[in-house]
Amino acid sequence: MNKTKKHKIKQDTELWKNLDNIRSSVSDFQSNKEYREIRSKLAELNYPIVLKLADLMHHKYPETEKDDLQGFGCLGLLDAIDKFDPYKHIQFATFATYRIFGSMFDEMRKLDWVPRLTRQRYAKVEKEREKFI
Repeated sequence: MNKTKKHKIKQDTELWKNLDNIRSSVSDFQSNKEYREIRSKLAELNYPIVLKLADLMHHKYPETEKDDLQGFGCLGLLDAIDKFDPYKHIQFATFATYRIFGSMFDEMRKLDWVPRLTRQRYAKVEKEREKFI
């Protein structure tokens, strides 16, 4: 492991410890200035996860703009930072991936005016229709 990667891991660990200390000591921790600063640093360090997942999602759903997906992913990243427990021995990237994907899907569903059941029924009809063509 190279020196910069070790430094990044050590820096991440210190940031998570500081964040957890603020969570446990301050009742309204999300309005705490220090908490927001640490959360912003962690979001900057982990933003490449959002970029990667937005790119994957854009390939699967090209009708959605990549910038929109990145914005939706940022919401998921901040949610993941707020809910992550560094003492559960789970990597943050793994935890955040599920939160980010979930946030992207939720926001895409909000933008869609057609209910999922209607889309499912339409897909079934199209599948049967293709058999006759």
